Amino acid sequence: MSFHSKPVARSKVPFKVSGRPRVPECVRKIVKRMAVENVLWGYERIVGELKKIGCRLRKTTVKRILKEEGIHPLERRLNEIKLNRLRPK
Repeated sequence: MSFHSKPVARSKVPFKVSGRPRVPECVRKIVKRMAVENVLWGYERIVGELKKIGCRLRKTTVKRILKEEGIHPLERRLNEIKLNRLRPK
């Protein structure tokens, strides 16, 4: 029973963060800018344009970044544009 009564020594090793690293802030800004300036572009088009400038991201990563920034998917953005055109000025 002496095993349970002894205090356990804590490790001196600092806490290690697990998982993938976050997408750099500069890349996040580029993704947001592309989505805002090119309303008709979807996730796949943005991924293709990022590939041209040497930045490799997946479609789901772009989708998550836009969701975090509050930018809706292409279909919803298109509906908002149509509604704005139909509203009287």
